[in-house]
Amino acid sequence: MVEAVTVSVEVRERTGKGAARAQRRAGRIPAVIYGDKQDPITISVDDRELTKLFHSPRFFTQIFELNLDGEKHQVLARDLQVHPVTDGPLHVDFMRFNQETRIVLLIPATFINDELSPGLKRGGVLNIVRR
Repeated sequence: MVEAVTVSVEVRERTGKGAARAQRRAGRIPAVIYGDKQDPITISVDDRELTKLFHSPRFFTQIFELNLDGEKHQVLARDLQVHPVTDGPLHVDFMRFNQETRIVLLIPATFINDELSPGLKRGGVLNIVRR
């Protein structure tokens, strides 16, 4: 099984636009945990930690283990809202799941050493077929 990245989060007491702005000014990003037939939990994540994770190429396919007051939640990042100018994270949606949950993911494929291909060296084009 893939190793989960552990992230510590805090519960948000207040919700809404004003509370979210206050969280961002304090260096925290508002987020929510939903799914697995449980009530949603509003949380906040450290801005620096989330920004570092957000810039990794596997952000939406990485399993995160959120540590919430000693309680652990296995989640996937499902949505990330970013600021239109600064590209900084504004809000994150995490989906909670268990062992029986069926999940559909888009796995990015990267090609290595394609510049060494004899066909591409002679002017050919790499045709990627996805279904």
